[in-house]
Amino acid sequence: MSREEKYSTELKLNTSKEAVLSVLTDAHVLAGVSGHIMLYKIFDKSRNEFVPQADALIPDNKYKAAFIYQDESGTLRVIDGIFEGPKLAPNQIIYEGTSDDNMLKVSFTFTIKNESENGVVVGILAVISYESSFWDRFRGDAFSKKAKWYGNFAEHFVTKHFEFYLKRLGPKINYNLTEISRIEGDVSELIKKISELASMDNVYVVLKGDDFKFVASTKNSELTNAKLKYKGRDYTGPEALSKLLFLQGKGELKAYRLMIDENQIISTLL
Repeated sequence: MSREEKYSTELKLNTSKEAVLSVLTDAHVLAGVSGHIMLYKIFDKSRNEFVPQADALIPDNKYKAAFIYQDESGTLRVIDGIFEGPKLAPNQIIYEGTSDDNMLKVSFTFTIKNESENGVVVGILAVISYESSFWDRFRGDAFSKKAKWYGNFAEHFVTKHFEFYLKRLGPKINYNLTEISRIEGDVSELIKKISELASMDNVYVVLKGDDFKFVASTKNSELTNAKLKYKGRDYTGPEALSKLLFLQGKGELKAYRLMIDENQIISTLL
């Protein structure tokens, strides 16, 4: 005898469609968000077998997966299986999983309903089906309260994991960076130009040379959020600023102005 559990809902998310897709189209991220699926190998078409992710020459969207379940006593149970996805359809992203013994099957369908100035609406459908003997591996009494203490497992996936994560994606804010300056020359002269730009707020500077890249923003006539990549090492904050003074050679300086009203940010966060 088989049993099926379903749960569906719609989420109104105050974020961009791109931010949602970056989560839903990445199998590793989606599996992590699920809280109950771990991907440990990927199918390599060139070898026709599952291999560690970095060893795949022609990777497919099919993974060896561990389905994780914790019983009421706190004991962790792991079921081996296969997880596939994302499978893309118009406005839909689908994932499917099956245990190696075919006793457990899961599917998740995410539908991008619409997009507006205030965000995006995402529909979620979770379907979990399993054979009656599936829970026997955990408890002697199939379908017992102790074996099924999660309740509706499909609902658990959606409300306790997917919904929790997706609702915490950042708000949709359109940052409009406009290039206001581009200069090439001796690095020492370009550094002087950066000092001049620091008098303007909401300016982002990028200084590049043969073996370094420096970025920073300006606020209250000071450079902030300074970062420097120099000869394979990373420097931040005051250390990046001190190293900046010793850079030599030729370089290119680009400056961008952030064209956004603070009221726009406040209204987006409401």
